[in-house]
Amino acid sequence: ADAGAVWFHVYDVLPGGAEPRAARFGGGGSFSGVAPPAAKGFDLVVNASPLGMKRDDPLPINPAGLDKSAIAVDVVVHPVMTPWLSAAAAQGCYVQPGDVMTDHQLIATQAFLGLPNGDYTPAAVARVMQGDAS
Repeated sequence: ADAGAVWFHVYDVLPGGAEPRAARFGGGGSFSGVAPPAAKGFDLVVNASPLGMKRDDPLPINPAGLDKSAIAVDVVVHPVMTPWLSAAAAQGCYVQPGDVMTDHQLIATQAFLGLPNGDYTPAAVARVMQGDAS
């Protein structure tokens, strides 16, 4: 809402979970509501659920009618290209995988957890994950 969104809808896979979130997000002057998980008519569509982590998970959001100018985001970090993102990419949308989000949380996580000082940039973590601890 603070970024100028005119309206947005919230859906939660858990019954009763969407209503309090929609009410909280609507406080910034934007219209918000609870709606089925459908992408049609939205410029930005985000999966913030765990759906997509398991191979047999259903799609978290119905991609039918997703405009190719829309941005599709997933907070799931593995697999990088979730079925939701693959469906959106197949429709020509720009997609942003969950690892982009976590990469930019590394330094804040280090501070929050009180981890020792060091290089917590995405590049440094990638080097460590590849076995190069230099």
